[in-house]
Amino acid sequence: QYGHDVGDAVLVEVSRLLAQNSRDNDVLPRLGGEEFAIVSLDPDVQSASRFATKLQQLFAGPPLCGIPLTISIG
Repeated sequence: QYGHDVGDAVLVEVSRLLAQNSRDNDVLPRLGGEEFAIVSLDPDVQSASRFATKLQQLFAGPPLCGIPLTISIG
Protein backbone atom coordinates (compact mmCIF):
# COMPACT_ATOMS: atom_id res chain seq x y z
CA GLN A 1 0.00 0.00 0.00
CA TYR A 2 2.80 2.46 0.86
CA GLY A 3 5.62 1.19 -1.35
CA HIS A 4 9.22 0.21 -0.78
CA ASP A 5 10.53 3.75 -0.32
CA VAL A 6 8.18 4.41 2.60
CA GLY A 7 8.92 0.98 4.07
CA ASP A 8 12.65 1.68 3.90
CA ALA A 9 12.14 5.07 5.57
CA VAL A 10 10.14 3.45 8.38
CA LEU A 11 12.88 0.85 8.95
CA VAL A 12 15.49 3.61 9.16
CA GLU A 13 13.33 5.53 11.64
CA VAL A 14 12.65 2.44 13.77
CA SER A 15 16.38 1.70 13.85
CA ARG A 16 17.13 5.29 14.87
CA LEU A 17 14.53 5.26 17.65
CA LEU A 18 15.73 1.92 19.00
CA ALA A 19 19.35 3.09 18.98
CA GLN A 20 18.50 6.39 20.66
CA ASN A 21 16.46 4.71 23.37
CA SER A 22 18.54 1.61 23.99
CA ARG A 23 20.68 1.10 27.03
CA ASP A 24 24.46 0.81 27.00
CA ASN A 25 24.36 -2.96 27.41
CA ASP A 26 21.79 -3.64 24.66
CA VAL A 27 22.56 -5.14 21.26
CA LEU A 28 20.06 -4.33 18.49
CA PRO A 29 20.21 -6.76 15.55
CA ARG A 30 17.71 -6.69 12.72
CA LEU A 31 16.52 -10.25 12.23
CA GLY A 32 15.03 -9.69 8.81
CA GLY A 33 12.16 -7.88 7.18
CA GLU A 34 10.60 -5.72 9.85
CA GLU A 35 11.82 -7.87 12.74
CA PHE A 36 14.29 -6.51 15.26
CA ALA A 37 15.59 -8.04 18.46
CA ILE A 38 16.93 -6.40 21.55
CA VAL A 39 19.48 -8.51 23.34
CA SER A 40 20.27 -7.30 26.83
CA LEU A 41 23.11 -8.39 29.03
CA ASP A 42 21.30 -6.86 32.03
CA PRO A 43 19.89 -9.66 34.22
CA ASP A 44 17.56 -7.27 36.08
CA VAL A 45 13.99 -8.25 35.17
CA GLN A 46 12.51 -5.03 36.55
CA SER A 47 14.85 -2.95 34.41
CA ALA A 48 13.90 -4.97 31.33
CA SER A 49 10.22 -4.52 32.12
CA ARG A 50 10.62 -0.74 32.44
CA PHE A 51 12.53 -0.67 29.16
CA ALA A 52 9.81 -2.70 27.39
CA THR A 53 7.15 -0.30 28.69
CA LYS A 54 9.20 2.67 27.49
CA LEU A 55 9.43 1.16 24.00
CA GLN A 56 5.71 0.39 23.90
CA GLN A 57 4.93 4.00 24.78
CA LEU A 58 7.45 5.28 22.24
CA PHE A 59 5.92 3.32 19.37
CA ALA A 60 2.35 4.09 20.49
CA GLY A 61 3.10 7.72 19.70
CA PRO A 62 2.64 9.51 16.41
CA PRO A 63 2.87 7.46 13.19
CA LEU A 64 6.33 7.10 11.66
CA CYS A 65 6.48 8.36 8.08
CA GLY A 66 2.67 8.49 8.16
CA ILE A 67 2.32 4.85 9.17
CA PRO A 68 0.96 3.83 12.59
CA LEU A 69 3.13 1.06 14.04
CA THR A 70 2.67 -1.58 16.68
CA ILE A 71 5.28 -3.63 18.46
CA SER A 72 5.20 -6.89 20.31
CA ILE A 73 7.62 -7.63 23.12
CA GLY A 74 8.19 -10.98 24.68
